[in-house]
Amino acid sequence: MAAGGGFLRAVLGFLRTADRTAESSVVNTAAGRMENQAVHQVPSRTVHQWQAPAVHEWQTPAAHEWQSPAAHEWQTPAVHEWQHPAAHGAQPPAEPQLRPETENSLSNLEDAALRNPETLREVRPGDAFSGVYHPASGRFMSFRSVDDPAAMDAPVNAVNRYGGHGEIEDTMVRLIGGRDDKKVAFTMFAEDDGFAVGWRSRSVNQYYHGTIAAPGEYRGAVMDAISQATGRRVWSR
Repeated sequence: MAAGGGFLRAVLGFLRTADRTAESSVVNTAAGRMENQAVHQVPSRTVHQWQAPAVHEWQTPAAHEWQSPAAHEWQTPAVHEWQHPAAHGAQPPAEPQLRPETENSLSNLEDAALRNPETLREVRPGDAFSGVYHPASGRFMSFRSVDDPAAMDAPVNAVNRYGGHGEIEDTMVRLIGGRDDKKVAFTMFAEDDGFAVGWRSRSVNQYYHGTIAAPGEYRGAVMDAISQATGRRVWSR
């Protein structure tokens, strides 16, 4: 009986020990769960609270204020105004170069025509000009016709009254070419109200047309060219 009572006490002691162990395990497990929940707890709203608009407040227009046109003001024309070519060293157009062989001529060849006003101022009634017309281009040249072109008082580039048309043809050929082209020779006689035109020439008309007198088919064109170049009335003599 004594042995049986000791055995029973041993069993009861074991069961108490087991209960305590189980209770402790449960307590520890619960504590662990609570601790884990504290560690992994969803952050409080007070910690990550949404910032009030005052922190990231929208900037007023004054911060990025539109600039007045005066700040980027367009430059007035006075700043970029057109400069006269002289301001940049540009030179005015050069005067046409007048070739010496056209001096004292009456003509419609480019630079020679620029001499017409000066030549006309010196013309007096009775003066004569020998001339040659080039039908292919409509150009003509004429120079004073005198007895002795080598005389001290003879005008520059004057030609001989006899044979001067050949000299003028040579000058025209040097200036515009057309050596083998047909040409028409004439003589202009200055009068008070214009020029009367004669048509005789051995050195040119005889050579190109077989007659001393210029063919009638060219005469109208010759007189028109003379009138346009001189501004004077022109008629056939």
